[in-house]
Amino acid sequence: MNSKLPAGPDVATGIGLRNPDGSIAFERALQARVDYAMAICTTDEGSEARDALLKRARYGASDLGRDLVLVGADDLGCSPLLADVPVLRDAFESAVNWAHVDQANAEAELAEALAEAENELAREKAADERRAKTKAAIEAGDWPALDLPTPEAFVHALTAGKSVDVDGHSFDFVSGEGLWCTNPYGVDAYFGDAIPSVTYARELLGAIALGTVFGDVPPDSD
Repeated sequence: MNSKLPAGPDVATGIGLRNPDGSIAFERALQARVDYAMAICTTDEGSEARDALLKRARYGASDLGRDLVLVGADDLGCSPLLADVPVLRDAFESAVNWAHVDQANAEAELAEALAEAENELAREKAADERRAKTKAAIEAGDWPALDLPTPEAFVHALTAGKSVDVDGHSFDFVSGEGLWCTNPYGVDAYFGDAIPSVTYARELLGAIALGTVFGDVPPDSD
């Protein structure tokens, strides 16, 4: 995958490099060299004027190196106008190197984001497929395929005073109180004072099969 940062006329024009291998790049290198020469030849050592010109020269060389990388210039070698001045050469080459690092990091981040997006889509697709299969099994009454008791067996067990486990939910009918359920997080939920009908049991089992958790769920749970 080639995810290099955009390169072309629009980017180049925006940073003053309409032709990064031609006259504009030359002019910017020349300006940095002129600033350096002016600093050395026309200002006193240690003066604010010299410091300002040297700073501008370094920034000019640095910005040129960075921009050449951004526009995808074929030639990233240091201009002869800068090469024989160590401070300008270092500024240019350091900027080129850092721009490459930043570009590589941006490409890696983009690749990671794309991979995560693809994984998320795959997870969503798998979840949709599982949900569709679950709904089909519920409609067909194929409770064994869902590893759940049939509604009839569910009601029969409660009537006999037995606990019924349904995908982490434990149902109990307590005489004089009604139907209770303890969910997978240990939280109780109340379903009324009567043993559920087969129709209601089918609704409860179907809801659990589709991912419903009855009762409160801890905020940090998945």
